[in-house]
Amino acid sequence: MSITVSAAQAKERFEELLEQAGRGDRVIIRRRGKPALALVRLTELKTNGNARGSSRETLQERLERAAKRLGNRFRLSAKQERRVAMLAKKNKKGTLTEAERAELFQLLHEMEELSRQRAKALGELR
Repeated sequence: MSITVSAAQAKERFEELLEQAGRGDRVIIRRRGKPALALVRLTELKTNGNARGSSRETLQERLERAAKRLGNRFRLSAKQERRVAMLAKKNKKGTLTEAERAELFQLLHEMEELSRQRAKALGELR
């Protein structure tokens, strides 16, 4: 059974509404005339999958599965990643040559483009 009350009524009848929700009734609370909140038994959320957290978890699981399917596609090679790390250290020390600076810029640009492509591919795999 579902019960709908205004926010003001919910304040006045909170204990009663908690008991009803505990018995399995769904209590809908309206704000400005529109349904805004619900009081439900926690077990109902877990079994129906309506909890916000569970939908995020499902999305996270889908993204992880999609990322595994992509593997190392859309990533720099291990050699390129080592080169970026070495150039970044030199940059931090202030010892980069102009040629190395251009190489670092090119590798970072490539990483950015691969990241965009990976994000797009992940979105399509979900």
